[in-house]
Amino acid sequence: MNISLFLQMAADTDADRIALVCDGRRWSYAALHRSAQGAARSIRESGATHVALLDEGSEASAIALFGAAIAGIPYVPLNYRLADADLGALLGRIAPAFVIGDVDRVRRLSPDAGHIARTRADFVAEAEAKAEGPEPDETDETIAIQLFTMAHLPLWDKAALDKEARRCIDMGLKGFVLPDTPERVGVPSYMRDYWDDFLDLCSATGTPINFHLNAAMDPTTLTWDGFVFEQTLSVVATMFSIGNVATLGNWMVSGRLDKHPGLKIGLIESGMGWIPFAVEALEHQFQEMLPHRAGGVLKKAPWDYFRDHFFGTFWFETIGPQLLLETIGFDNMMFETDFPHPTSLYPGVQEHIQKALGGYDYAVKKKILETNAVRMYNLPF
Repeated sequence: MNISLFLQMAADTDADRIALVCDGRRWSYAALHRSAQGAARSIRESGATHVALLDEGSEASAIALFGAAIAGIPYVPLNYRLADADLGALLGRIAPAFVIGDVDRVRRLSPDAGHIARTRADFVAEAEAKAEGPEPDETDETIAIQLFTMAHLPLWDKAALDKEARRCIDMGLKGFVLPDTPERVGVPSYMRDYWDDFLDLCSATGTPINFHLNAAMDPTTLTWDGFVFEQTLSVVATMFSIGNVATLGNWMVSGRLDKHPGLKIGLIESGMGWIPFAVEALEHQFQEMLPHRAGGVLKKAPWDYFRDHFFGTFWFETIGPQLLLETIGFDNMMFETDFPHPTSLYPGVQEHIQKALGGYDYAVKKKILETNAVRMYNLPF
């Protein structure tokens, strides 16, 4: 199913609901769908082979992503922070592209590649101006993208949470995205019986719960005053991954993994290089602080908990997959591309896979690239 059909279905069933807010302006699902259709017309008329976003996040990101899907053209998020040489090489690989964002930089770095460049404002205005024409064909299954989606839940209401979780599982959704420390959003801790029925359901059905990086801490409190945004983000983004140590530790010491033996936990966009140290440190702490496993509450050691319950993910790393994968466990890691974030590996995904995993045999690569995810999310493959 083409990803644009999700937007079309939302526009058909809940047209006036707010889908996008940016700089004080609001787009309903119907308005966003019309703008995406207008963008698709501009993209098709341009003759471009790719759609690229070279800009900070804005309304143009959503309009370009869905417009590209409707037009049947690959969407490429470009990291505007890249050095000129690296960005120029990427622009060369996707030429001729319909590029939204820094027009002057595109023309300077790739003057003869045939790129069609628009500023953010011009792109959005053009999309809206072309939004009222005949509807573009959105039924070409040759540009299909199959999505297996996770669900968010009404955490603040236990009855509604349990009911919605059951409904989501019954309709085939593949897992749930949760906060690591629900106390921070006014919901009882996972140590409370508030969560018993939900976690029993996930354990019994094999439905995973997922924690995105930075689920457990606010690393913006750890950076120095006086940094510009990019300096702060360089440190913060690294600490996002390290924060997964708290997620891992909280679940391991809680007793929940013994109470819910079928529970699967995804550490999403987590990275992997930190995992051996974190689990080994927890092994040490279990011996130092929990020699009797908290009065018999804990039945296993940290490495056993990890291998029985946790799945990590990685994308940009090479040292971790090359040197640590066997230690962590071939059955416990999954590869991601981070698409469509600007820091994603696209369009160099295959090259990176070769560098990171090329030294392993086919069976190991198949686990990391496919079957671990199939097993984690109960995918129909």
